[in-house]
Amino acid sequence: MNLPLIKYRRLARNLGFMSSGILGLCLVLSYWPLFVFLTPFVPYLMMVAICSWAVYYVARTWKDQEPPAVLFMSSQGPGEELTTRATINAFRQSHTAITETEATETKTTDGPQEHDTAFFIRAEQHFSRGAYNTAALNYRKSLEAAASIPAYLNLSTALLAVADFAGARPPLDEALRRANALSASAPTPTVDAYIAACHGNLGVIDFRQGRLQTARQHYTDAFERYKALNDHRGQADMQLNIGNTYAHQGAWEKARTAYTKALDQQRKIGSELGQAIALSNLGNAHRDNPVQALKYCHQALALHDGIDNTLGRANTLTNIGNLHFRQDELAKALGIYSKALALYQEAVSPLGEATIFGNLGNIRFKQGEPEQALEQYQNALKQHRHTGNTLGQANTLTNIGSLYLRQGKNDRAQEALQNARSLYQEAGAQSQGAAAVEKLLHRLKKKKN
Repeated sequence: MNLPLIKYRRLARNLGFMSSGILGLCLVLSYWPLFVFLTPFVPYLMMVAICSWAVYYVARTWKDQEPPAVLFMSSQGPGEELTTRATINAFRQSHTAITETEATETKTTDGPQEHDTAFFIRAEQHFSRGAYNTAALNYRKSLEAAASIPAYLNLSTALLAVADFAGARPPLDEALRRANALSASAPTPTVDAYIAACHGNLGVIDFRQGRLQTARQHYTDAFERYKALNDHRGQADMQLNIGNTYAHQGAWEKARTAYTKALDQQRKIGSELGQAIALSNLGNAHRDNPVQALKYCHQALALHDGIDNTLGRANTLTNIGNLHFRQDELAKALGIYSKALALYQEAVSPLGEATIFGNLGNIRFKQGEPEQALEQYQNALKQHRHTGNTLGQANTLTNIGSLYLRQGKNDRAQEALQNARSLYQEAGAQSQGAAAVEKLLHRLKKKKN
């Protein structure tokens, strides 16, 4: 029985007890001359009692349908975005419905499928604890036992959580290939939801690698599919992710509009994770209004604390640190970045660590400490290379080139900026960083001339 029906049943029962008790008391007291004024109320109390018990009886005997099993859920992405993964319900359904159509591609029979279910469950347990690498290992074992769309999808989600963008794409491409094949032969709403989830997660990969237009296309495709499925969770998540693409292009008004819509939708579906990320992103997008920005960020922190989301806390603290940095409050920014770094290390987030190293480099650069700044930039570059984060590498090389240019080391600046340009071009990036490197190269050319 669902919660609203239980609530109404209890309300009717309590009202029935209360009205019956008062009715009995009035009947007894009305025989006394002193309380004869209660007699006119007896019929009304009797009516309330009868109606209350009638409602309780109906609620008690109502054969309420169980709510549909949840097949998909939102997960924290590598940064301030949301990804989608399949639940164990979706995985089990895949063996009763989807696998029948995929029979020729499934590697094992009923016995091994029990093992792949066990591996999937184990992977989900590790994922929920934030042990994403161990989760990915168990998703792979599940796939070795029996190929399934849910395991491919979730493997990509686990790898996205640790910013392994190069590793996340192949299983995601395979999940989408299988889902599209099923859609052509046996279309169902569940298959459409898998396709939407794949496009949403592909959008995260392209977004993180600087292909913002392609990312937005994936997000929009997913949004429209979720809309057709009347999936409010998916629509809310994609609205938030679309806002990120505008933010990275500096289209702050469009970003704020998208984040505001996403926040409203996340509140309607009751997602504390979605609300927290939307609020944090609104804080970042209101950089021209620090007071309002901090208000959003502190609301986000409270929600992340409530759901014990370490990575979310780190991301929001980074946004707060950025606000102080932009106001030249370097000591405050440094303290907050240090707290965020500790949380990123606790959450095992190489992308987060790289972001903080880059930010620490920016502080040292502003403080006139170029050698310390370069050391931090090199730490960030190492992390971005480790994760295959093309856009992160390009952004960091841009900072290094800017530093060398400021020092008058033109040849080194040229090398760093040219490498950054190549990476931006490789990623097809249309970000603010790509525009910044062109301005720096133009300034360097004028300086040489």
